[in-house]
Amino acid sequence: MVFEQRGDGSDRNGKHRASLVLGLLLSFAPATASAFEGEFITRYRDTGVLDAGFTGVLVQDPTIWLSGVATTPDAGVVVCGTLGAPGAQRLFVSRYTAAGALDRSFGWLGIGGLPWNEATIARDCVTDSTGRILVVAQSGKWNWLLVRFTPQGVVDTSFGSGGTSTLRFEPVFPNNGSSPRVVRTGPGDQIVVVGGQSQAVKRRPRLP
Repeated sequence: MVFEQRGDGSDRNGKHRASLVLGLLLSFAPATASAFEGEFITRYRDTGVLDAGFTGVLVQDPTIWLSGVATTPDAGVVVCGTLGAPGAQRLFVSRYTAAGALDRSFGWLGIGGLPWNEATIARDCVTDSTGRILVVAQSGKWNWLLVRFTPQGVVDTSFGSGGTSTLRFEPVFPNNGSSPRVVRTGPGDQIVVVGGQSQAVKRRPRLP
C-alpha cells in the first residue's frame, strides 16, 4: 500500500492523488483466493443466490476499510471507504461495472476523492436519481461532512461549498464526539443523514 501525506500543498497538483490511487489499485484485486483477510465486495441476485457474473473484489490492506455501497442506474456498483493511518485518514469512492470490474473511466483511474489534505472517515454513501454520489463522513472528532461527486467521480462543486457541506458541533466536554452513520435520498433528491453524538453538544450547523 502506498500512502503518503504531504504538508507542502503537493496534494493540489496531483502528486498526492497519484500515490493515493496507486495504493488503492494495488490493493483492490479480483477475489480469487479461497482464504483471505480483508474487505470484500460481492453481489447477490434477487433470489438470494450469489451472482456468478459479478467478479468479487478483495481488498487486502489493513489501512483500507469499506463502509458503504450503492448502485448506479446502469447496474454499476459504487463503494465508499477510508484509507490511511489514524489521524491521516482519507475518504474515497470507487466505481465498478455491472460485471464487477474497476471502472477506470471513473474519477482518476477508478477512484474519486477530495482534492485536498483533510482527515475524513467515510461512513456511508448513496446515489441520487441522476447518478450523483453522496458520501457522508466524519471530519475530525465532531463535524459531519457531506460530499457530492458527479457520476464521473469528480467532486461536484455546484453542491454546498466547493462540493461539500459541513455540520459543525461545538463540544461542551473534551470527550464529546459526534458521527454520522447513514445517508439516504428521497423525492426531489432531498438528502437525509442519520448519526449520533455522545453527551451534550451545542449544535452549530453550517448550511450550504
